Amino acid sequence: MWEVFTVGGTPFEGMSFGDYINELRRGLIHPKPEFASSKIYDTVMVPCWKYKPEERPSFSDLRERLDGLLLEASVDSGDSITPLEDVTSFRP
Repeated sequence: MWEVFTVGGTPFEGMSFGDYINELRRGLIHPKPEFASSKIYDTVMVPCWKYKPEERPSFSDLRERLDGLLLEASVDSGDSITPLEDVTSFRP
């Protein structure tokens, strides 16, 4: 998601893989991208950077969180959306 909200940015650019792993162990996370809302950053992106895999959300959890954020945004804007669970294919 970080790459999407930075419009193709490279995460941890210039950092070696070993340094990256060490920083993750110490709790390093990217700052919120300019184009990401605080809600998507806090509820979707940050939890995915947990060092221990068992502390990260599952794909089902992420889908529910994204559905909730989409629903909230559609209510705020008056638009209607298709829940992610109803989307079976992204291909025409």
